[in-house]
Amino acid sequence: MKFFSIIIPTYNSSATIKACIESLLQQTFTDFEILVVDGLSSDNTRAIVEGIADSRLSFFSEQDSGVYDAMNKGIKKANAKWLFFLGSDDFLYNKNVLADMNGLLKKTRAKFVYGNVKIVGDTSWAKDGEIYRGVTSVPDLLTFNICHQCIFYSIDIFKHKLYNNQYKVLADHDFNIYCASRYQMQYVPITVSFFNAGGISSRLMDANFQKDKWVNTVIYFKKKLFDKSFYKYRYELKKTVKPFLKQSKFKLAFTALRAYSFLKLSKFM
Repeated sequence: MKFFSIIIPTYNSSATIKACIESLLQQTFTDFEILVVDGLSSDNTRAIVEGIADSRLSFFSEQDSGVYDAMNKGIKKANAKWLFFLGSDDFLYNKNVLADMNGLLKKTRAKFVYGNVKIVGDTSWAKDGEIYRGVTSVPDLLTFNICHQCIFYSIDIFKHKLYNNQYKVLADHDFNIYCASRYQMQYVPITVSFFNAGGISSRLMDANFQKDKWVNTVIYFKKKLFDKSFYKYRYELKKTVKPFLKQSKFKLAFTALRAYSFLKLSKFM
């Protein structure tokens, strides 16, 4: 078993995939595999990847339903202790990233370890050149996602859940909220990669995710929401009561209502 599985979803990525992979092959730490999971590209992505002679590199190509479907397929093929997802137009920050992370991951009990990314280009949530985003508390994660290009996930997490393909743009945000409800998270002050602002998460909205976000939050966290740190989200939690009642999920409706009531009163405690 390798230490890292690095999963790169691709579709018509010929302009960027070589630089992405080269940033991995230049690493001083070498105990990793690279899984390029392609969605039947019509350009020469396959030729570029297959033209790179390295036994750690594997290329798979078949029709998929989007980037998170490709990531799920990569997870099922992975054979490593830690999984890392890199966009085909992103690349590691320097040649020592994996060596530095290896040293830290060997010592941690956390199953979700994250650093920072450096933004390339402007997004609606970060500007060009910015280091995004430092320590992110569990409540803050409900507003600000952590880029998966700086997260290292224990393989154990994926034994219980994969990315939800209904969320075409922000399935990683949903998945990270799920992880925060169940696993220890650890921030490390390392800039892991350059994040290219041209991806779908920088440009598009995800109506399905936004519709389900707070319902899912209640499902994931349940009684863990009875914490003063969630105070600013009390009204969002209250709004989930009706959807739960319509679905006859009475225990979840009661949990959401109790959490709202507790948080409303917590201001005076």
